[in-house]
Amino acid sequence: MRSQTTVLVRTNHFEAGVFRSLSRTPGELRHSVARSHLVAIPRSVIAVTQAGRGERITTPVRAVFYNKGCHYTARSVCSLRETTLFIRVPASILADAIRPHDPRVDARRDQPLTFVDGPMSDATYLALSRLASEVPRPGEADDVLREAVGSLIDGAYAERSLRAPSRHGVNDEDYVRRAQELISLSIGESIGLDEIARRVGVSTSHLCQAFKRRIGMTTQEFRACLRLRSAVDQLAAVRAPIGAIASGFGYSDPAQFAIEFRRRFGLAPERVRSVLRAGVLHPAGR
Repeated sequence: MRSQTTVLVRTNHFEAGVFRSLSRTPGELRHSVARSHLVAIPRSVIAVTQAGRGERITTPVRAVFYNKGCHYTARSVCSLRETTLFIRVPASILADAIRPHDPRVDARRDQPLTFVDGPMSDATYLALSRLASEVPRPGEADDVLREAVGSLIDGAYAERSLRAPSRHGVNDEDYVRRAQELISLSIGESIGLDEIARRVGVSTSHLCQAFKRRIGMTTQEFRACLRLRSAVDQLAAVRAPIGAIASGFGYSDPAQFAIEFRRRFGLAPERVRSVLRAGVLHPAGR
């Protein structure tokens, strides 16, 4: 496996960059240890297993958290390539963000994070996408990274306070993981909930409840979010016509793609493409 870590920006408090790897064979495992507290923004679909926890499917829909020293394995799901944006966060800043939700964080400064992943808003995803397209000034980047980390921590705790307890037992996590992987592998298709449940091997109602409880959205909402956030990366990375990008993510009508894209991000696809390439962090006007 070939891998490369590129640091995009260093500020007085943070270090942000992109990790890329290319597997030699499908399903090849990558073993690693987090050398700092990390907030990771997957740019591809990856199966991650942190030590002492079960495997999770990580996608551009949710952020992933690592304590310093965490041993983990990763494997790419949809291709041989793995791309992840990472933010190294000092223990003091992480503790400050967690303390309003959990005052006990000061008693576990070496292991402040008690969860693996959490929700991520479209605004946060778009702002962090900027880091992967062109490097901002350190002062500007520091503000954005601090705001993003705070928002992601707040979201993780808010989700856990609202999440209903499971009524279905220990297999729910596996059902949801398999459903995420199936949707990710067929991102350009419109597979219905009934078919997803059949392939996963559970009833439609069971999967619907378990998926919404674990991921915070329905399978349909998850697919739409994954499609459009993945499209953001394509807009920045390739020069293909927007209609071709839309088609690749299952949109037969480019106009409908543009409508849904603007509804989610508040900007037209053409505007996002120009923003990411021009390096405008907070674009004025929509």
